[in-house]
Formats: sequence, structure tokens, C-alpha cells
Amino acid sequence: MEQDYFKEIGRAIKTERKKAGLTREKLAEMIHVSTRYLIAIENDGQAPSFQVLYMLVRTLNISIDQYIPVSYTHLRAHETVLD
Repeated sequence: MEQDYFKEIGRAIKTERKKAGLTREKLAEMIHVSTRYLIAIENDGQAPSFQVLYMLVRTLNISIDQYIPVSYTHLRAHETVLD
């Protein structure tokens, strides 16, 4: 069930990346992750860390409130956002 949320988020990120005219390689470089990791988020439903999700939202200038279930906070509560 949670995997569906992450697939939906991945599809939204992919759509917005394309609208912004960015390649996966360029976006990955901009948010300091590997291209493979970004592909896994976009296509495979990989759950991004909160830090990566934050960077994606800021870089793509999007709101993904509609895609994030309340349980996401609980799933990622153990992660810490680094300055």
C-alpha cells in the first residue's frame, strides 16, 4: 500500500522534471544524488529520504502535498535532515 504512494510521487517528480526541461542526469546533479537513485524514485517507487524529497520539491518548485500520506512522516521519522 505505501509503495503505491511512492510510485505516485515518483510519477509526479518525473512529470515535473520533464516540464522543467531537465534530464535525469541534470536533476540528479542539481540535488546531489546519483542518476540511478533518481531513476529508482521515478520508476520503481523507491522511497526518497526526506532530505532528497525536500530538494526535489524545492528544485522543481512543486507542491506534492496531495501525494504524501500522513504515514510518510512515521515511515521516515528516524531520518534527520542535514543542514
